[in-house]
Amino acid sequence: MLINGKAVGMDVLSRAPAYRVLHPKLLKSYAMEAFLSQGEKALKPTAGKVKNFLSRALNCEERKYRSVGLGWDYRFLGKGMVGYALVYRKAVVHAAFFETAQAERTGRIADMSTRRGFRRGTVERNIMV
Repeated sequence: MLINGKAVGMDVLSRAPAYRVLHPKLLKSYAMEAFLSQGEKALKPTAGKVKNFLSRALNCEERKYRSVGLGWDYRFLGKGMVGYALVYRKAVVHAAFFETAQAERTGRIADMSTRRGFRRGTVERNIMV
């Protein structure tokens, strides 16, 4: 997701039916984040900014935990970035990465800032997606 020309987050879902279920929540989350970012200086989006975001996501430190349900919970921490992924039978079911500059709130999937803040709490806790 780009806000004011800056890559600030992304979600990846493995299956179209899963995306259809989560689409309204994700859209609301991204819209709320954009609304809360009003007034910030808007920058021109560039492919370089997106590539930088993806490169930092790929270079995050990874930790693996048993999921509360099926599969494995992966937690990622990098310079100014957090992420998580649910993996079942070696396939990523849902993954998300976020900038952490403004991630001070904690909670569930309600908004992007909240999901960014997951990693700032106890690393070992599992979060239902």
